[in-house]
Amino acid sequence: MISGFTHPTNEFETPYRIVNFHACNSFWNDPRMRFDHKDFLWRPRHANSPRQFECTRLITAD
Repeated sequence: MISGFTHPTNEFETPYRIVNFHACNSFWNDPRMRFDHKDFLWRPRHANSPRQFECTRLITAD
């Protein structure tokens, strides 16, 4: 599983989970963030900035 949106404890157990903890991550589990169900591009920490999707974009094939 490639993820950055949720914290590793949020989903099923797998030895194949990839997450970059050096980028923005786990904001779905942050109680300070209010989820907007109408916004399919919801990224509360860095919305409308170059860092908006870094939680998954900074995970590389290497």
